[in-house]
Amino acid sequence: MVPNPATDNASLMLGGEWQTPGEFVLYNAVGAVVMRAVVPANTPQWEFSTTALAPAMYHYMVQGPTGSRFAGKLSIVR
Repeated sequence: MVPNPATDNASLMLGGEWQTPGEFVLYNAVGAVVMRAVVPANTPQWEFSTTALAPAMYHYMVQGPTGSRFAGKLSIVR
């Protein structure tokens, strides 16, 4: 995830192109889902807006098309 911390946009670096879409889920500090999106196929990097998110620390989970999962943290600052 770059940049991290992010202000208005962040990019998920996928490490290669996926042949089919994946899923991105962003959670707040208490575990509530605050964002859910489809990660498009055939792109090595997916950019999304963070302007609707409050400044805070978030956790994310990405599920790839083969069922593989990875997770991380994203900090939003203003």
